[in-house]
Amino acid sequence: MQIRKFNKVIPIITMLAACATPLTPEQRMANFSSQCQAYGFKPQTDTYANCMMKLDDQDQRNTAKTSQCSSVASSAGANYFLAYNACMALTD
Repeated sequence: MQIRKFNKVIPIITMLAACATPLTPEQRMANFSSQCQAYGFKPQTDTYANCMMKLDDQDQRNTAKTSQCSSVASSAGANYFLAYNACMALTD
């Protein structure tokens, strides 16, 4: 019985999360910069630039994957959450 209640709540939580305001490009780059510097890379170096590019590429891939899986799962109706998670797992 608890699982059924959980399955009804998760799609709502997922939809609310999708409504969150996305980061601006400047905020994304600031986050990437902080991460690269935390890894020990110094700004204005090739290794820092490579770190920034890799994080940006990874972020773009994750965004595309999330969008694709949301589209696929939306046709699953009541099984949205299961379809979304299956899609996310299969597209790694």
